[in-house]
Amino acid sequence: MSEPYSATATPAVSESSIRDRNLLRTLIDTLPDSIYVKDAEGRYILDNLAHMRHVGVHSTDEIVGKTVYDLFSRELADRFHADDDAILRSGVPLHNREEPIVDGDGKRRWISTTKVPFHDATGRLLGLVCLSRDISEEKRAKEDLLQALAGLKEAHKNLRELQMQLVEAEKMKSIGRLAAGVAHEVKNPLAIISMGMDYLSQLDFGDDLSAPEIIHEVCTAVKRADHVVRGLLDFAAPAQLNATDADLNTVIEDALTHVRGVLAPKGIEIVRDLAATLPPVSIDRGKITQVFINLLTNAADAVADTGGRITMRTSERQLTGFGANIGDARSEVFRAGDRVVVAEIEDNGTGIPAANLDKIFDPFFTTKPTGMGTGLGLTVSRTIMDLHGGILTVSNHPGGGARMTMMLKAHT
Repeated sequence: MSEPYSATATPAVSESSIRDRNLLRTLIDTLPDSIYVKDAEGRYILDNLAHMRHVGVHSTDEIVGKTVYDLFSRELADRFHADDDAILRSGVPLHNREEPIVDGDGKRRWISTTKVPFHDATGRLLGLVCLSRDISEEKRAKEDLLQALAGLKEAHKNLRELQMQLVEAEKMKSIGRLAAGVAHEVKNPLAIISMGMDYLSQLDFGDDLSAPEIIHEVCTAVKRADHVVRGLLDFAAPAQLNATDADLNTVIEDALTHVRGVLAPKGIEIVRDLAATLPPVSIDRGKITQVFINLLTNAADAVADTGGRITMRTSERQLTGFGANIGDARSEVFRAGDRVVVAEIEDNGTGIPAANLDKIFDPFFTTKPTGMGTGLGLTVSRTIMDLHGGILTVSNHPGGGARMTMMLKAHT
């Protein structure tokens, strides 16, 4: 550094100079910003009241002649000294640099600092004139504003998502009404066609071998159309339940009986891993049976080509945390301590592609060939589970294949 500034002689001081000096002293002590001057060796030679309060001293005698190492921690002092040295060596001022510090009371604050080198009339470097402004309140206000802005953005995002959900819900209501109307209009003509084909199938067409084949094809098409209509009616059905206490194991056995004709020809093995006893669940038995039939049919389709295996598993659990043990966003219907009955249907097929997992319950979504499914079975199943205050989830399990999990609150 350059040599420190010092006065080797004390010239006569005029009354005007004293007045100007007092005015300057009054001015800098009145300002709220910290103003201080250091010589070229880093010793304080002047400061104001704001700076004294900032460093925790009560008079100029406690600071004049001292360095940053006498007033601040070693870490801060090293940083301040390095800044001063760089400015004195380069002659380049430092303007409005924001930095965190710890004040004399041990409080963390933010300051904006300006440091400018000053010289005598001959150009000799004398030291630094410094000004520091406490910007802690501005910083806090800015951080609060940024937090508020982030909160508003999140709220806006959530509002947009809610708006889209409401739009989709309204669209689904409209589709439901349309589906119900179409289904009712189509149902009666289908019934008439079906009766007509039953009548024709009893006729003797003699040597015309093509007629019975055509009748069979028409009957198959009518049954497929009737299946679609029934799916539409289930999708558009009003939300009403005829709930009674039931044993879920018994409902599963009923569903297996209904799909025996589908499973047996495909050589599908059914593995039962059912709990010996289960608490009753309050359900609409017919609708929950329909859910099991839908899930078993889907599982059968998944393993049809391999003559695979479907495992039916039931258990009773007590939840230990908010929505525990199910790993699904819809699980907020349950609470810690709830006793639940869980049914799982696993297949050993190829599983569900990751891209389809989020769409598997969407209305009319299906990966089956045209004529093999309506894409409403899982949608209807989840709707039924929602009506029961339960959940239905789907996942791929590590061993391969898919797992459908149903959870209902036990009726105690």
